[in-house]
Amino acid sequence: IQISDMCKEEIRTFLGVPDDFTIMLNQGGATMQYTAVIKNLIGLKPAKKAMYLTTGLWSSQCITEARKHVPAGNIIEVANSKSSNYTQLPDPNTWNIDPEASFFHLCVNETVHGFEITDDNFPWAKIPKDIPIVGDMSSNIATRKINWDRYSVIYAGAQKNLGPTGVTLI
Repeated sequence: IQISDMCKEEIRTFLGVPDDFTIMLNQGGATMQYTAVIKNLIGLKPAKKAMYLTTGLWSSQCITEARKHVPAGNIIEVANSKSSNYTQLPDPNTWNIDPEASFFHLCVNETVHGFEITDDNFPWAKIPKDIPIVGDMSSNIATRKINWDRYSVIYAGAQKNLGPTGVTLI
């Protein structure tokens, strides 16, 4: 327990994680969180809907997994950047934002096509304030300062930047 606590404290310091966030280290890699996110967060609002932004391979896999666990009409694909070969966000004015959604999921860095969401290139104000934002940061965790005020949940496979394969930071 001491080793785990020490590790989490070092992560908190290294990543600047605020005290009101809980840090967990889980087995299974980040793709295991696709199901964990939908199962644990879908009930945050009565409509039991979830919004997903599809910007590449990883977010595409994530929404595909989510569709296995929730009725079809309850998964909202906010936008899909496939038409740009996943290299730019679709016009935010065309996004399908549902204020009844329990959460909004995005993959912060889509490594296959080289698209990364930053504080500057993402329309954060489009997401209603009462909807938690969930970010998959597997590819870029610890590569830049995180604006923790933007997120309610962040998860990342540790093997790229933080630790051994099969460990997920939540």
